[in-house]
Amino acid sequence: RETVAAENDIVCRLLSRRDEKILDILRRRRVSEETITAVRDFIDTDTTTRYQGSECERRLDLSGKAKIGLTHLLGRTISERRGEAGRLVKDYDHVQGSLEQLRRTVAIVPDDATARDAADELKAIIAECASLDQEMKRLERQLVSLRLDRENLEKQLQRTCSKIVEEEIRSEEESRLGWLVIRTQDTMKEFISRSLTRKVSRLSELITDSLCFLLRKKTLIASVQIDPRTLGLKLYDHSGSLIPKHRLSEGEKQILAISVLWGMSQAAARPIPTIVDTPMARLDRIHRQRLVKRYFPHASHQVIVLSTDTEVDAQYFEFLEPYTSRAYHLNYDDNNRMTVVKEGFFWDSGGIAPRFGNGSKDGVA
Repeated sequence: RETVAAENDIVCRLLSRRDEKILDILRRRRVSEETITAVRDFIDTDTTTRYQGSECERRLDLSGKAKIGLTHLLGRTISERRGEAGRLVKDYDHVQGSLEQLRRTVAIVPDDATARDAADELKAIIAECASLDQEMKRLERQLVSLRLDRENLEKQLQRTCSKIVEEEIRSEEESRLGWLVIRTQDTMKEFISRSLTRKVSRLSELITDSLCFLLRKKTLIASVQIDPRTLGLKLYDHSGSLIPKHRLSEGEKQILAISVLWGMSQAAARPIPTIVDTPMARLDRIHRQRLVKRYFPHASHQVIVLSTDTEVDAQYFEFLEPYTSRAYHLNYDDNNRMTVVKEGFFWDSGGIAPRFGNGSKDGVA
């Protein structure tokens, strides 16, 4: 309100000077007195109204700079100071609490006489502790020395006892070792015998299966047994009777030999290549067919057949061709006294080699 009143006061003073200039102009222009009177009345009325709006009790009467400072103070500074005052009050309360705690602490502190007595007693206790500490260290050194003596005595006692025990058990050990050697020898002999029997039994089964698979006469031989001691072959029929080997034909003997090789190959711990030389020289047609169809394709992972043209002929070669990798013809050159190797079989030695095993005499591998 003071600001508005001040502004109205300024306006009134400015208008008063202006009104005086207007009346003066009207007089110089010789305007009628009636008009001048009317204008003066209007001016007086307006001035009275404006002065009424500027009437206000001046309590602060601040300058412009003071007004700006007061506005800033009211808007922000008082709020900040209020927060700072709150923090100071909290700090004051905290200090008051600490002061009260210190007063209580000071109140329980003993007087000088009591403190001197306590200090003297503490010095005496410290001196006694130092004396006891020295005594303890002396006893610890003595204890370490006694422990070393005890360890030495224990070691000496242990050596003496060990010597006595060794002397007592030496004779028993010698007799026990002799007994263990004999028992170990017997055990190893038994182990070798059982292991050989088991392996021979397994090999006999494999040879029997191979022979029955290849032999034309199904009822001729029922089983093949290997003697674990001599490793000799014995043939038995279905009635359990022993079959003399001389009763077998040459072809059956050859089938038996091939069966032994096949069984040994199956019993081996690793794949073993198989090489067969003139395999069908003494075999009849049926045995040859069985050998070609049942043995050669399955004898091993790698089979080499050394054959003549009368053994693996065109018919058998056609059957074996899907299982083969290479075929070679080994032809002896009389003039150069050397064997010439050519790819291909007898009738195709100059052409491209069939898909057949691994090279051989005249024929297939």
